[in-house]
Amino acid sequence: MAASSTSVGRVLRGIEARDILSLHERGRSAYTDEDLDDAYRRGAIDARVTMTTEREDAVRGMAVAMQDSGAALSRALEEFRTHYHGRVVDDAFVFASWLLCREVSADPTLMRARVEEALAGVEDQQATITVAPSMIDLVETWLPTATVRPDASLLPGEIRMVASSTTIDGTFADALRRLHAAFDADPTEELREASR
Repeated sequence: MAASSTSVGRVLRGIEARDILSLHERGRSAYTDEDLDDAYRRGAIDARVTMTTEREDAVRGMAVAMQDSGAALSRALEEFRTHYHGRVVDDAFVFASWLLCREVSADPTLMRARVEEALAGVEDQQATITVAPSMIDLVETWLPTATVRPDASLLPGEIRMVASSTTIDGTFADALRRLHAAFDADPTEELREASR
């Protein structure tokens, strides 16, 4: 068998032999082909194990990154839905409020139904009714014995009523608050309660 010197730096199959020989053999000045083949096998096995470990680590890292990205995307999507859900409700309600104000301004008798609805159940009590300034004369003609006050912060179609046993807030802001609460409620919770 032919011997080879490590000083020559023999390269076998792309791996420098002196780098993969075991440490206890480093003191030798010559190596046989079997030594080199054995060193190559050990080096190839070590390299395969290292590559497999690195590949597994990389795959695990990619899996964690994908999970993190998926979670971040889910959070962003939920924030997007929540933001625009609220915006859609707000925009729809603004339009409905505008439409009601327009209708009440065009036909003030529509306001009478709101006033009568507010007074239902408290006929025996003295109620104070607050309406938009443009509606005060009309409401006073419908209810000459009631205390009717103007409130510049109210729009046509809005009403507040205070009686000894109840307070009614018939403003658009209160209706919007109740609408948001209804949309924010979990409908499955009601189903669970009903099934108990």
